[in-house]
Amino acid sequence: MIVLPVAVLAALGLVSLRQDKLLAEQEAREQAQAIAWTLALECGARLNSDIEEFAQASRRQEQVIGVTAGTLRPGPGQDAAELIRSGQAVAARWQRVNPGVQLSALPQARCLVRDGVLIDPPDYSPVPQPPEWFVNLPAQWAEQWKEADAALNQRHDVATARSVLETLVRARQPIEDPLRVNAELRLLLLDQDDAGSLDRFHDLRDLMSKHALIPTETGLPLGGIACHHAIRLASFGPAFDAFLDDLVFCLQNAPSILTGKLLDEVESRAKAEDSRAQERVRAIRSVWAAREGARKLLRPALREKLTNPCILDLTAKSGSFLAFWSPSFSVSTNAPLDATNAPATVNGEILLVPSLVIDFAVQKATREGKVRPPDYAAVRLNLRPDNERLRNAQVAAARSAKAIRSDLTLASVTGGVSPPTGGYFPFTLDLDLADPELLFARHRQRVGMFGGLIVLAAGTAVFGLVAAWRGFYRQQRLAEMKADFVSSVSHELRAPIASVRLMAESLDRGKISETQKQAEYFRLIVQECRRLTALIENVLDFSRIDQGRKRYEFEPTDLITLVQQTLKLMEPCATDRQVSLALSPSEPQPAVPIPQPFLDARAIQQALVNLLDNAIKHSRPGTQVNVGLEFPLNHQPATINLFVHDVGEGIPPGEHQKIFEPFYRRGSELRRETQGIGIGLTIVKHIVDAHGGRVRVQSDVGKGSRFTIELPCNQCPKPKFQ
Repeated sequence: MIVLPVAVLAALGLVSLRQDKLLAEQEAREQAQAIAWTLALECGARLNSDIEEFAQASRRQEQVIGVTAGTLRPGPGQDAAELIRSGQAVAARWQRVNPGVQLSALPQARCLVRDGVLIDPPDYSPVPQPPEWFVNLPAQWAEQWKEADAALNQRHDVATARSVLETLVRARQPIEDPLRVNAELRLLLLDQDDAGSLDRFHDLRDLMSKHALIPTETGLPLGGIACHHAIRLASFGPAFDAFLDDLVFCLQNAPSILTGKLLDEVESRAKAEDSRAQERVRAIRSVWAAREGARKLLRPALREKLTNPCILDLTAKSGSFLAFWSPSFSVSTNAPLDATNAPATVNGEILLVPSLVIDFAVQKATREGKVRPPDYAAVRLNLRPDNERLRNAQVAAARSAKAIRSDLTLASVTGGVSPPTGGYFPFTLDLDLADPELLFARHRQRVGMFGGLIVLAAGTAVFGLVAAWRGFYRQQRLAEMKADFVSSVSHELRAPIASVRLMAESLDRGKISETQKQAEYFRLIVQECRRLTALIENVLDFSRIDQGRKRYEFEPTDLITLVQQTLKLMEPCATDRQVSLALSPSEPQPAVPIPQPFLDARAIQQALVNLLDNAIKHSRPGTQVNVGLEFPLNHQPATINLFVHDVGEGIPPGEHQKIFEPFYRRGSELRRETQGIGIGLTIVKHIVDAHGGRVRVQSDVGKGSRFTIELPCNQCPKPKFQ
């Protein structure tokens, strides 16, 4: 009746706490879903704004560098200096807002593609191959070319090489013929003396400007080879500046693996020029670095066929970028001229955006928007529908960026972004559970509180069950002891009453005529009456003690006289049992004079009678019971010890405390060897406790027993009930 209801309630409580956790999670999902919709709209708007601002800042930065380098020309009515100042202002303003992205170190942002080939910036083969004109050269011309090459490189016969090359130039009539142009270049390179160096410089510039795109036999563009040799011949001042114009033309229209080394040579040569020329060379280097960065990023991506708008996730040494690919058709552009010198058309445009710009945009939308994600959630923005890579932006209002420690997605919504290049790119915004401990903090508090109550209630119930069980066991044992008590009292009363009745009837009927025999009968009747009186007095005292009505009267008492009187009182009983009583010592006196202790003489005598009665009953015939008094010495505690020592069967150590319990008797009622009802020692202990003393037992089986009553000798308490 106690355990079952508690167990049921505890189980219901635990189930309720589990349900409470599920409800907390469901509430978090609903809240996250509502927040995610608004957050997706704000992220989309912020992405559109930040990407457009980046594209504009990047374009103005490229304009500043391009105008300085000469790769861009101001439009009609535009002033170059004003264009540079305004562009620098726009770029600097964006840079202040986005200090984590170095704008000048980024690759070219907007790139154009035609038929899967990068045309702005124009791409080139990292591993040059012999061109088609050289591979398919007719045998006649191939033999002459080999002859000129052998004469120059093997035999060092410059005259023969010149003659063969001049023949090739005269024989190949079209001015744009690759063989004829390469022969002209070789003729220019044959003259190694300084004479006519200015003319050779102009001729090399003429080849750079007219035939820069024509490849040499190695596959490298002729403009790069001519530029390499023209650098050494360029004079200072305006001539070097004019040469830089040709260099820019080659950089834009005929890039190659030589371009980087050419720029190194030009930078070294520009150290002898003025600061304006050096600044222009640095700008040309920046333009080349931006375009080279875009080429390295886009080459692997353009190997795949791109048709529909998509986002490419690109990574290089310069960082991580998202490439927004937007298809378009027949769009005129200022890209390099093709072989027909006609404006190029493109069918695709790519916008390279640093991943940090995307992450910062999401963070700003999350931090500054109308709604904010809960502290336990993290924002995950996925701009790749194929989930090839996730762009994570983890933001929490009250904490720093934190690694997601849970794979639980609370809400997932869709949105989109439209970059300046056109197209619509959908994204998925997820709110992930980043900190489960924070989400379930209140739940854990409730679990702790209600769980504690459940445990406390269960513990209380168990404690109550144990207490009830022990109480039941004690009551059962007490009932058994009371039953034994009734049996003992009945037995103890029946025997003396029967004896008195028989002896009284015998005397009344005159059956006992002898005077001596009659005197013996009278003595026995008196003895049995005393025994009955003592028994009834003990029962009455125990009843008073049990009901709290036992009253003690303390007064100065001569303890020695009290002991001697008690011994005389118990002498007949001891004689009847053939046991002798002795006072030890025969005339006890205190070592120092002490005042008479305040005691209830009648109660102390009753306690001593009970101890003597037990000692006599448990002593063998012919033995002696010693009673003694021990008074305090100068250096001992102020107590008086009253002891009773017998040489009976003794008490096991395990029962030294049990013998003072009410109704406790060794053995069972069916095989008792001594008289008694089991309350004598209980009364002794209560009397001694009421006097502020204590009872000590020293006993072992077969060695007799020694009961000592320790009484304080200077105590003078007021009369009281116990």
